Amino acid sequence: MPNTLLSNTLIFNDHVAEYEEWFEKYPFVFQSEVEALRELIPKDEHLYAIEIGLATGRFSEALGIKEGIEPSENMRKLAAERGIEVMDGIAEMLPYKDNKFDLVLIVSCITYFDDLESG
Repeated sequence: MPNTLLSNTLIFNDHVAEYEEWFEKYPFVFQSEVEALRELIPKDEHLYAIEIGLATGRFSEALGIKEGIEPSENMRKLAAERGIEVMDGIAEMLPYKDNKFDLVLIVSCITYFDDLESG
């Protein structure tokens, strides 16, 4: 695994407040993104979903997704406070068997993946 994972994670550990501030500063942009995603997600109350790279869990919380993966410890803490079951992990090495979830959500984090081919 390339060593950029550590630096990517540390960046997010050190800038949680700034990340959260963006959502407070631009609530209408965030809400429009949530609504666009909501249009794409099947309307099924029994949908078993996960968000990969969920950061602080804002999208998961808004969309009712209860599980996520996040490498940044400080981001994970906030996601857990939002009621999301969050595991330490990265997209390239998910700790789940194939076809476990009905829906996998990845929002705005694909540029931080180290290896797009391995997932």
